[in-house]
Amino acid sequence: MSTLDEQTKTQETEDDTEPKRPESTSLAVELSPEKEEEIVGYLLDELERARSERSVRVKKWQKWRRQREAVPEGVPAEHSLSNASRIEPPLTQIHAQTAYAKVKGYYDTGKPWFWQAKSASDDPEDHEDAKLITKYLGLLANSQMDLNLDKVKRIVSDEATFMGLLMVKVVWDTLEWRFKGDDNQTQTMTFHDGPSIIPISQEDTYYPPFWDEVQRMPWVAHELHMPLHEFQNKIAQGLYDEPMDNSGREIDVKTWLREDPTDSEEASAKIRGFSFSRTGVIDLMEFHFFWDIDDDGTWEDLIFTIHCPTKTIVRKTFNGIAAREFEAFGYIPRSFMLESRGVGQICEGLQDEASGTHRLRNDGMKLATIKMLAIRRAVLRENKNTIYQGKVWVTENPEKDMNAFSMGEVPPSSLQSENLAWSLAAQAVGISSPDRGFADPTLGTRDTFRGQEMRMEQSQGIMSTTIESTSESWSRVGLLVIFQLVRNKDRVIWNERQLKRLSDDDITRLDRILSMNISDVPRRFKFEIYTTDIEHSYEARKDTVVQLAELTFQAQPQLVQLSQAVFGPQGTQLRMAAPDAWAQLLEIYVGSVNLLKEIYTFADFTDTENYLQDVSKYEKLIQMLRAQNDQQMKALDAIRNQNGGMNAGFGGPGAQAIGANVQGQAPGGPRAVGGGAPGAGIPQANAGAGPGALGQ
Repeated sequence: MSTLDEQTKTQETEDDTEPKRPESTSLAVELSPEKEEEIVGYLLDELERARSERSVRVKKWQKWRRQREAVPEGVPAEHSLSNASRIEPPLTQIHAQTAYAKVKGYYDTGKPWFWQAKSASDDPEDHEDAKLITKYLGLLANSQMDLNLDKVKRIVSDEATFMGLLMVKVVWDTLEWRFKGDDNQTQTMTFHDGPSIIPISQEDTYYPPFWDEVQRMPWVAHELHMPLHEFQNKIAQGLYDEPMDNSGREIDVKTWLREDPTDSEEASAKIRGFSFSRTGVIDLMEFHFFWDIDDDGTWEDLIFTIHCPTKTIVRKTFNGIAAREFEAFGYIPRSFMLESRGVGQICEGLQDEASGTHRLRNDGMKLATIKMLAIRRAVLRENKNTIYQGKVWVTENPEKDMNAFSMGEVPPSSLQSENLAWSLAAQAVGISSPDRGFADPTLGTRDTFRGQEMRMEQSQGIMSTTIESTSESWSRVGLLVIFQLVRNKDRVIWNERQLKRLSDDDITRLDRILSMNISDVPRRFKFEIYTTDIEHSYEARKDTVVQLAELTFQAQPQLVQLSQAVFGPQGTQLRMAAPDAWAQLLEIYVGSVNLLKEIYTFADFTDTENYLQDVSKYEKLIQMLRAQNDQQMKALDAIRNQNGGMNAGFGGPGAQAIGANVQGQAPGGPRAVGGGAPGAGIPQANAGAGPGALGQ
């Protein structure tokens, strides 16, 4: 991981001799006022419709987040006791924390790479390019001043697993900090200039609910909340336009500050124990949408940032990469729906059942353990309606005038009902008791150790299947990062030359890689994730390398001996004495090498030429020998037909014609097949005594 000093780039604004960072290519959109008004009207109408359609779902989100924190509802239930139990059993909390830990641990390999780029071709140069991309993505992922992927993985694993949907946005972002130096001159320190992965909560994401794919949606919006100084800094950096009203006068952006919290913000504040008096933020809506901007029949992907209350556009640009900047994460996918099943939704009803049963048991236990006193009215008039230790009662006959009683016992079935809710929640979420760190309830039965082990393996398989879609989303995020790097190639190379995190050769290669057409990226490379899954973890890959090394050390001596038997002096004699046996040995040698190649390729080692012999020329030799044998058999069949079938025999008059016919067709001359050993007619096939003999 790079240190802060390695990542931080300082620019002296007053010194023109310092190298300047390349500016991003402008993709600004020029529109007429009428066209702007039409687009803004459409977007705001769609936004208002989306807000109305999700109003019920917003209340669900608030309930799930409250249950996640094991906080009871604010209003007591109807017909409840004045001091009734308000406990919220941590059913949702425990399952959410366990699911988060399982998913997060699945991607915490502790290794220097997260994405693995693979070439889609067999070109060795492409494989070298893929290795450098893997290395560079790992460098960005592990740097706190670049992608800071550890923090992003925590948020994605927590929010997507619990809520069932989390949008992330992959953008090119620049974070600068201005300060005064010792010479009282303003300096700018760039903490980050590169791709960023920004998680977005569901409350800040708007989209038409009909669509199940982000890339196909007519529009998707991200609500931005920023303080006044951040908004004005973006204007100073040229990222946002200076806000103007319809008459062309500058707008005082302080009037855009929102003071009152939203319903979701108030609900979140109550959970955290805060009470907002004011917020002081500027709300902007960033729309990503398709529009035929120049009326040519082609719909472009546009990005508009709008202050909705005043309908003011502060940024309008084309999308400069080959895909939407958004990617959706979830937990248990649902077909034909963007939103997946999250722990919050799964546990919602079971949490209500467990809470209701638990509270009834507490209230019943309170009534059962607190004794009540039944007394005559005359005794009540003589005594105050209080009970305390050492109280003196005025009564004529205590045994008849006073009677202590209780309201009954708590039924044992209530505990079973509550435990059933916990068990059902665990099964629905896909997490067993050992996964949550608790003892398996079946241990007290006749269950065997093998049965326990089998259930643990099944649990791991269920979790791997559940988060398969998450791995696919992470792969697409890696592709979006590469899109941003290609889009801003000049700035990437400039930054790396300043930081010197890569060698000069690597920077030169990276410059060439990022110079490709952005549409060629998904065709040339594919991205996979390093996980702790048994088949894909870094440790498993290391074990695979060790096993391949052992296999190679065992097989190579045998292949050397076999090559000597085929191509050495003994092989020459065998080829002359028993050509069929020699051809069979050659096929065994070639087949053994090809089998090792298949094993290497299956283990994702595609550059087999670095480890195994090249037998392509021997494969051609085998093909020629087989072709010669086919010719010989065809000639034999023809002679048999001419001489009345099988009665001709090999010793008949047609025996010489067989050799003569095949000799005329063989590429090696008179001794190709009929006159000698197989392969004798191949030029220089019998020269030398090793694998390189054929090429001499």
